[in-house]
Amino acid sequence: MQTFVVKFAGAFSGFVSGIGLTLIGYMANVQQTAGAENGMRIIMFLIPAILSALCFLIYKKGYKLTPEFYSKMKKELHEKKER
Repeated sequence: MQTFVVKFAGAFSGFVSGIGLTLIGYMANVQQTAGAENGMRIIMFLIPAILSALCFLIYKKGYKLTPEFYSKMKKELHEKKER
């Protein structure tokens, strides 16, 4: 399954990159327009930064490993191991 996920992620990222380059007007082997250059900057820097910040916020909101929860989890695991 892991190999499939890696291959799918590579194919999907190539697909999304191709769509993005098409949308900004990128043309291979020619001088790029100012709009295409700015679009590439947005694709390479701005969008990943925004998505990384969004992922961090989701992580901070959804991952709640408090000391109390950690102690309870360790206790339950220890009890299961004892059985």
